[in-house]
Amino acid sequence: MKLKVKLLSAICLSVVISAVVCCTYNFTCLYKSAIKNEFESQKKYSMLITNALDLRLKEPNSQIEKIIDQIAFTQLEAVEKFHQFYKKQDLLDFSTFQYFAISNASNQLFEANEISKGENCLAMYKIPENKQSKVKSELLAKKVSFDNLWCTVDKEQAFLGYRILNIADKNFLYLQKISASDLYVEKSLFDKIKDLDINKLLYKDGYLQTKNPTAVVILSSKGKILNSNLDKSVAVSYTDSILKDDFNEAHKSNLIKQIALENAKDNKAKIVTISYLQEYDAFVVVAKNKGPIIRKEVISILLIAALAFCVLGLLVFVTLKLLAFVNKDLKSIENNINVLKTIILEPKERTEQSVSMVDTNKFTLEKLDNVYSAVADYAKEVNSCIEKKIEELNTVCQNSVKEAVENKELSMISSFHKDMANAGADMPNSKFLDIASFLVPAKTDPKAFYDIFRVDKDNIGIIFGKTSQGSLKSISAINIITSFVKDALTHKNLLPAQALTDVNHILMQRENGDLNITCFVMILSEFTGNFIYSMAGLNLPTLIHLHKEQKLEAKAIHAELCTNKDETYIDSKGKFTYLDTLVFVNTDITDIKDEQGNEFTLEKIMETFTQKADDEASDQLISFYRELKKHAGADFESLNKDVSAIVIKKNANNKEFE
Repeated sequence: MKLKVKLLSAICLSVVISAVVCCTYNFTCLYKSAIKNEFESQKKYSMLITNALDLRLKEPNSQIEKIIDQIAFTQLEAVEKFHQFYKKQDLLDFSTFQYFAISNASNQLFEANEISKGENCLAMYKIPENKQSKVKSELLAKKVSFDNLWCTVDKEQAFLGYRILNIADKNFLYLQKISASDLYVEKSLFDKIKDLDINKLLYKDGYLQTKNPTAVVILSSKGKILNSNLDKSVAVSYTDSILKDDFNEAHKSNLIKQIALENAKDNKAKIVTISYLQEYDAFVVVAKNKGPIIRKEVISILLIAALAFCVLGLLVFVTLKLLAFVNKDLKSIENNINVLKTIILEPKERTEQSVSMVDTNKFTLEKLDNVYSAVADYAKEVNSCIEKKIEELNTVCQNSVKEAVENKELSMISSFHKDMANAGADMPNSKFLDIASFLVPAKTDPKAFYDIFRVDKDNIGIIFGKTSQGSLKSISAINIITSFVKDALTHKNLLPAQALTDVNHILMQRENGDLNITCFVMILSEFTGNFIYSMAGLNLPTLIHLHKEQKLEAKAIHAELCTNKDETYIDSKGKFTYLDTLVFVNTDITDIKDEQGNEFTLEKIMETFTQKADDEASDQLISFYRELKKHAGADFESLNKDVSAIVIKKNANNKEFE
């Protein structure tokens, strides 16, 4: 065999053997290690899902513990609030519960002498009946007085209350608003599995990779997909390729089954881990395409082969080059030998000469029409459904807009009446007068209004009246009356009659319809007790002197505002002295009847004020409100009437005018 062939064969064999050894090592160690690492990662995923499901199962206990702590805290808060506020005169009555319900306040202490029977607190929290006895036992263990708890639901708002009974012949109720997130939510096991955000778990723990995402699928024992971090169609492509025998083997052993799936339906080999969760009777399947996992190892094998090919080529090239040089030198030697062969018989000198002449430095070692018809029919059906739905939506929207407008109008009217009434810092201070007032507007048709203000340093202005109807038009009229009259008395120095005449003229320039307004205007001297007043309509205040009542007698009775544009109002005068009381009461409440059918007459109202004439003005109003509530009885909460009153008592003498 030629030397060239032998050398090339030896070189190729050496390179191939080296490449095979490297590839074998790479496959044996690195490839299998990558598969093993992936199986370990998938096992961690399965444990991660299992732990998350375990936490889901513990959620109901944490919900119940939160509810128990909330109820216990409410009891402590109620006792603390009670000791802080129960002696205060301005403590809210439970009749104002509805205003608290729609307010931004989260809790409130009420004086509640008559409390309706509340709901089952545990049922309000939506705690199942089979758990209520245990919750009640834990509440009793925390020294919660279960009998004093009071709960109710009003317009989808839940309230948790605690009653404090028979304290100085009074009952009190502390209420706390309960948010929807505080209520108990019972979920089935499969619902908890479906609610599990698998992607969030994987992102949190840094497992998710966007280039080659890990498929996590939770299956029921019957093969139904309960949850997945992939689209359902993609999840199905992962699970359908797994043999039932693999699921059965994992089920029987209650262990983790790990397989390398080579014949998947999408023709992609996969690494799959199947975990059977006996507690949930479900499987967790974690799968990943095998290709991207072993890509580095395959690429490294290909790189080794390519490198071996390059090395082989380089060695062959060098070997051929060296052989070429050797061949050249051998040829030169052969030529020289042939020359020597011709002169071998020549004389010695000639042969030596021929040898000396050789230069040794030269040596270098389906059919379209049917499809169209089907699509056209479907389009017609969809169009018909859409048209019907549009009509239904239009009807619903119209009704909703109408209802919203009515509710907004009512809300604006009620808000105006509440904001209009003087209270606290808005009430003018007086050295000689004790002034108190309140206004509880009707729920759906508020009409009453009043204003108390300082005309100058010596006089107090009073506006007291009502409209014939509750509407935005009436609100505008009330605003005009109060603003104009107040400005006329304080800045223009007009008397009540002139102010009423002028404001009536202004109102009559508007379109008022059936609206008419009863209005009483007075200027009262706090130093002398003298007052001058004028009245549109008939609703005069009552003067109480030495526990005897007497209606003010006006010089003339005038028509209501917005009825006669040419009406000229006349002033009347009067005086009240030390310990006298002026009482303004809205007469709409006189037709309220008790259980026997007796009306709450003006005489009965004045009887309350005459009996309490020695009390402070605010105490007189409180007594009046309680008498009204007592008279109305159980119907008080459903009354739709304005309850407004002003009490002005002369509680000191000015000796300069005695």
